[in-house]
Amino acid sequence: MRGRTRARTLLAVVVGGALVALAVGLVRTSSTPAAGNAPRAGQAAPTLVKHIAVGSISLPPALSEWTPADGGLAVDAGGNVYVGIAGPGRSRVAVFAADGRFLRDWVATRSSGGAVAGIAIGPDGLVYVRPENVGGAIRVYTAEGAFVREFGEGQLSSNTSGDLEVDAVGNIYATTRACCGSADAQIVRFNPAGQVTARLTPQPGSGGNAFLPGLALAPDGSIYVLTTAAARGGPQLLHLDASGRILPATPRLEVLIENPVPHDVDLANGRLYVALRNHGDRVALAVIAPNGQLVDQIGPGVGEQVAVLGNDVYLISAQAHSASVEPATHISGNFGHFEGQELRTPNVGDTWATAGGGCGSPVVANGVNVPAIILGGGSDQSGCVLTFVNDRNPCEAGARRINGASTYVGGNRVPAEVRFFPDRPYAQVSVRSQDISSGSLVVQFFCEHPSGDYYIYEWKGEIDVHDPSGSVLDVKTGRPVEAATVRLQFALKKAGPFGRPGVSGFVPQVNPQVTGRNGFFGWDVAEGFWRLRITAFGHRPFTSPVYKVPPEVKGLKLRLRQNPAEQARLIDPYAGRAGKLKLGAKTRRVAGLRVRVVASRIRAIVVRSKRFRTTHGITLGSRSSALLSAYPARTAAAIRRITTSTKPVRHRVGKATFTVRRARVIGITLGR
Repeated sequence: MRGRTRARTLLAVVVGGALVALAVGLVRTSSTPAAGNAPRAGQAAPTLVKHIAVGSISLPPALSEWTPADGGLAVDAGGNVYVGIAGPGRSRVAVFAADGRFLRDWVATRSSGGAVAGIAIGPDGLVYVRPENVGGAIRVYTAEGAFVREFGEGQLSSNTSGDLEVDAVGNIYATTRACCGSADAQIVRFNPAGQVTARLTPQPGSGGNAFLPGLALAPDGSIYVLTTAAARGGPQLLHLDASGRILPATPRLEVLIENPVPHDVDLANGRLYVALRNHGDRVALAVIAPNGQLVDQIGPGVGEQVAVLGNDVYLISAQAHSASVEPATHISGNFGHFEGQELRTPNVGDTWATAGGGCGSPVVANGVNVPAIILGGGSDQSGCVLTFVNDRNPCEAGARRINGASTYVGGNRVPAEVRFFPDRPYAQVSVRSQDISSGSLVVQFFCEHPSGDYYIYEWKGEIDVHDPSGSVLDVKTGRPVEAATVRLQFALKKAGPFGRPGVSGFVPQVNPQVTGRNGFFGWDVAEGFWRLRITAFGHRPFTSPVYKVPPEVKGLKLRLRQNPAEQARLIDPYAGRAGKLKLGAKTRRVAGLRVRVVASRIRAIVVRSKRFRTTHGITLGSRSSALLSAYPARTAAAIRRITTSTKPVRHRVGKATFTVRRARVIGITLGR
């Protein structure tokens, strides 16, 4: 994987593979927006919005007179959000944790006035801040807010907005208006020591009125930059090589968006996210493929700054509507334009989710429009179907008909069965296993209404696929291996060394896991290199290949080779086998086993020796507590009899009967 109009509000995030749903609260303050950021008539003050929104958190009461400033927004690798805030006195940086908690704030300017014009996170985790009114200097802080150093004074224009980025090796890029001997707006590159190593001029001759409000760095060293140069065809998004030359494959904003007024850009997930101050407030954010294809529009609203981490898209925005109205849902998939139809807010009801048919071990959290589901890759997912149900007609009352036009999972359009039940009424959306992946589930409905037809885009919830996940199988029989011990190991690089990961790196925090009858295992892990060590009685130890996460690693089928010596002593209650003897097979003699034969076929096998055991280690003499842990009883009464009775008590498991007396297993029989 993965917005609401709330004044001075930071909406909740999806962290650690879990959906964190916080109570939605309307936070209103009486503070004055930063200079130059005052909303136009009918607009709210700037809001920090997350798409898709599932709740909200806000600045603490001590900062009630502050508001997100124009220019300062960044997210670090751990999901912590850094926001420039403006208010009385000197501008500050506010920090929120990945789970939405307010952590801290610190002063970022030397003197009163101005705003935080840019924030970037370096590869070393340091926070680079570009405040106004400090002579164009860039200030560096630790993630906790401790001042480290300052550089660049006199190299950038002062008292103006401009973007700031840091590349993977620590070079710092900043945009500036005409300054420092140049009549044109420039991109200034500093090395990690703070020395100027390049001045790039995207549009020579554009004049002093032009500026470069947004900047994004690509992994290949190329640069995306926004320009406002009216003399060069109006606002543009330019793609430059590392030396500043314009590359031919540059998306054309004026073709994609009507009268674009871009203000910031971020590059993530192979897509460009452009914040827009468009006239009419119709579009606050555009998502564009590098080949120039428009793949999403978010609105209504006015976009100021954007930052992206994984499926989480943050936007500082002055929204055009009241706090009770939801903007269009962010899909980040390729659904094209709205085809001239009006876009409305869905008539949202309680939403709940179910999963069945080979989905592994699903965990479903139900709630009011905030469902979350965790899936795994079972031994056979062909029948796995994930269903989201909305208990209300998503269209307005009076709609003649509603059609599920498109369904998106993680931003990609997928086939899905959309059914409507007008007598209740409610809508049901089912997604097949082969189309299930982590990300948001969004359904596009087309509503036919007497007042005019329209579309709605409704977010149904988050799908979180546990990975690495899959099943342990027997290579000879193809059947799942029960009671296999699956141990998770982690390394910083593919070549290792591998060791036990810290508990904060995986969920659930159980390592190793022991497989059940379906052989399933699964975790949700942090980014890095992972492998699995598997042991199971009756099989040889197995070490999996190394998996890099992301991308998702699911549906694994890890096959174990049999260990003949251990197989000769293995009891399989479900297959009706003990060592080399199996119910229904021809008669043969094995030491430690006694058989009952009918018509030359084995009808019962009685275990006489402690050499024989199940995959869970249950043998003659095992405690009843171990037996119930491996093969639970169905009722409390049965459990009480098995653990306390002084008389023989039978516990049936598959084709096996375990006889217990005085909390000990005294007999094991396969068959009857």
